[in-house]
Amino acid sequence: MDLPIKNTTREQRKEIVKNALAISISGTDFPTDKALEIVKEYVDGITEIEEVQKKIIALYKRMVSRMEDPYIYENGTLKNKLGITNNDKLKNAEKDITFSKFLNINTTFRAKFDSSYIKSIHKHIFEDIFDWAGTFRNVPVYKEEVVIPGLSLDYTNHKDIEKELNSCLEKFNSTNWDTLPLAEKSTLLTKYLTEFWKIHPFRDGNTRTTLTFASQFAKEHNFPMDLGLLLDNLPRKYDESGEITQFSIRDKFVLAAIPDEFSPEPEHLNSLIHKSIVSGINKNIESLKHSLQDTTSIER
Repeated sequence: MDLPIKNTTREQRKEIVKNALAISISGTDFPTDKALEIVKEYVDGITEIEEVQKKIIALYKRMVSRMEDPYIYENGTLKNKLGITNNDKLKNAEKDITFSKFLNINTTFRAKFDSSYIKSIHKHIFEDIFDWAGTFRNVPVYKEEVVIPGLSLDYTNHKDIEKELNSCLEKFNSTNWDTLPLAEKSTLLTKYLTEFWKIHPFRDGNTRTTLTFASQFAKEHNFPMDLGLLLDNLPRKYDESGEITQFSIRDKFVLAAIPDEFSPEPEHLNSLIHKSIVSGINKNIESLKHSLQDTTSIER
């Protein structure tokens, strides 16, 4: 009998689970309540067996990740310079402090698009919060994603960060951006940024570092991004019942980073990036027009 949900009834799936349970407990103890809860998703026709298996494996990967993670306190809160041990309070402090750091981020760095530059971006944003600001992580990263419930992307192994980041930056730096039509430019930028983001070089703050890099790089290559235009599209939004009505920019990076065989959705991210480039270029043109008008007025 085929096992996919579409080829089985609920009763057949219950039998499959009962038989599996019988064999399982013949050699060990009863599965945990959490595992049974996840397996029930298969019985209820929600989650296929392969995804059930991935979710259960992910539970224990997450546990090991926490035990071996030197960046966090025992309660899971990131260790920080502020001495905050409550995760919600740290999030509030982090978003307020980093917001103020973004106010002058365009003038802080010289545009040198190598791994040292990436570190300097992260250091500027987070140096008042984390001792490891501007330093690549030295542990694996596991993050359960909203858009792939119960699972994490396969982020770059921490031992390969420098190599993969340099390879990715080489793609940025070797592309002749001036020769590309706007649509192709935004598509390629989206592809490279997704690769960059999926490396996840830092323990935290990767999406903010990625967007900062994108903005600086695009500006230096004459297609400035208007990130302010995207303000309403960046956060995750919920309705009154708590259901998600809009995915965040981070969620869109996740979707874009999913391997091809699992139906990636880079067009959502590309659409936002394309809009920001179009708006940024238009604003640049308007600024030049005003400058020319002011110059003409002075000459008269």
